[in-house]
Amino acid sequence: MNARHVRRAIFLGALAVCHFSVAYAEDAQPHPLEVHMHHWISGSGQWRAPNPSYQPGSTPRTREWVREFGVNWRWGPNRQHLLGEIVAIPEDGDPMITGVLYAFYNPVTEKVVEIQVARNGILQFSEDRARKEPTPYGAPEIGDSLEYFPNGGVSILRHVNRFLDANTQLSVSQKRNEEGQWSDQNEWRWTQEP
Repeated sequence: MNARHVRRAIFLGALAVCHFSVAYAEDAQPHPLEVHMHHWISGSGQWRAPNPSYQPGSTPRTREWVREFGVNWRWGPNRQHLLGEIVAIPEDGDPMITGVLYAFYNPVTEKVVEIQVARNGILQFSEDRARKEPTPYGAPEIGDSLEYFPNGGVSILRHVNRFLDANTQLSVSQKRNEEGQWSDQNEWRWTQEP
């Protein structure tokens, strides 16, 4: 076989691999993470919520100085995991990253694992059974996570999200006390950026 035939065989082999890969992708079921996180990543994946504590003219780098908060999700390479950022958007509009997010599907446990690391060193970890279909609009998505603090403390945090439509969601974060009762901590109305 001369060099021209070798190049042609390699080209045809690569073309066949690409063809079969595309055909498989067209027939394949959506990735479980795509179903589980459907509302978060459909559209731009960029969500914004006004800060109820915002006070114009506040001291920089305080919670009251932040006009709105944001969550930005995007697929990682090969669409096997999601990467996210939590941002604080102050009066001047220049976003600051205050935390990073990582989400992936574990095929052994059939759970979606989410990890969040905040700028202040707090780590949140959650594992939820992967949803088989997107949550209907108006129905709650409830996720519990463990919060690990730099001083060694641990608490349980719950997020209750209700997507009202493709671009609006209501979110309530709750903490559990020693008696096991949940109490609301924060309430947010998120809108997806175009």
